Amino acid sequence: MGCISQTRVRKMWKTCIAIFMAAGLMTVVSPAEKPGMSRFETVMQELVDAMNSARFEKIRSLYTEEMKKNYSLEATEEFFGNMVIENGKVRGFELLEYISPDQATFRVSFDRIARDFNIVLDSEDRLGGLRIFPHTNIAIPGDEQKHKMSLILPFQDRWKVLWGGDTAETNIYHDTPSQKYAVVFIGLASEGNQRFVGDGRKNTDYFAFGREVLAPAGGEVIEVIDGVRDNPPGSSNPFSALGNAIFIKHADGEVSVLAHLHQGSITVKPGDEAVTGQVIARCGNSGDASEPMLHYHLQNNDVIQDALGVKCFFKKVYREMSGSLVIESDYTPKKGDIFNM
Repeated sequence: MGCISQTRVRKMWKTCIAIFMAAGLMTVVSPAEKPGMSRFETVMQELVDAMNSARFEKIRSLYTEEMKKNYSLEATEEFFGNMVIENGKVRGFELLEYISPDQATFRVSFDRIARDFNIVLDSEDRLGGLRIFPHTNIAIPGDEQKHKMSLILPFQDRWKVLWGGDTAETNIYHDTPSQKYAVVFIGLASEGNQRFVGDGRKNTDYFAFGREVLAPAGGEVIEVIDGVRDNPPGSSNPFSALGNAIFIKHADGEVSVLAHLHQGSITVKPGDEAVTGQVIARCGNSGDASEPMLHYHLQNNDVIQDALGVKCFFKKVYREMSGSLVIESDYTPKKGDIFNM
C-alpha cells in the first residue's frame, strides 16, 4: 500500500489526467438499455456529498479493494481536498453518457468550474475506476466541422460587423472561451456608414436601437435575462455584461446567445420553442455596450461560464461588396462586413 505524494497528486489534478484507472466495457449502449442507471447516480451522490463535507474516509469506503490498496486515505484526502479548495464545492451533477452497464460519464459542476467524471463500478457497485477530465460535454464543432443546425442572421435591414473573426485583432472576445467566435453587429442607415442621426446622445438616435431581433434557428429557449436598463450612449454596464439576453438551445452542444437587447422587449420565456426567423426581442444598449448593438455567439454548453465557443456559419447572407450585393453561403461574418438583409 503506497501513498501518492502531494506534488504528484496536484500535478495529476491540474493536468486533468486520469487518477484511478480501471478497465471497462466501451460499447456505447442505447438509451433503452439503461436499467442500472440508478447505481451510478447513487454512487455519484455519495461521492459528491462526501466531497462537500470533507468526509474522505467515506470516499475511500466507496472504492473496490484493489483501489484501496493503491490509494490510501492520505492520498484520497489530499487529492479531493485540493480539488474542493481549487474549484469550490460541488453544486450538482448530470449524466452526459451511459457507456456500458459498468461505466458512465457525468458532468460535475463546482462553484468555479465544471469537470467530467468517468466512473467504473464493479458488480457490488464499488468504485473501481475514476477518471477526471476538463468538461467537454460533447464533441465540439471546430473551424472545419460545422454545426448541425442551419443558421440565419438574427436580423433584417442593414448592419455592419463591429467585431468578428478568428483573431484577437478583429474580435475583442477572441480570448474568452465561450465567446471566441462572437460577432457584434451595429445598425446602419440604408446607405453609407452612418450609424446614428443627430448628435448620437440618445439611444433613439441609433439605427440599431429598437430593430427586431430574430431567432437564428429553431430550438428551446433555455434562459432569458430581462430587466437590465439600457445605457445612455457612451456609458456601459460591465456588472451585467450581457445585459438583457436570450439563450436558445438548438441541439446538444449548439446554444445561441443574443445579448444587449432592449429592456422589456423580449417576447419569449424559458421553455418556449422558438422558430427560425421569429421576432424574439428588439436591439438595445444594455450590459457592457456603449451604444445600441447586437451581440451573437454560438457555444457548446448551456452554461456560459463552462462553455466553449463554436464557429458559426450562416446559411445564406447578402453581403455588400464594391457597391453590389453578393450572396454568400455558409458564411462566417468578419469585422467590417456589411449585410443588407
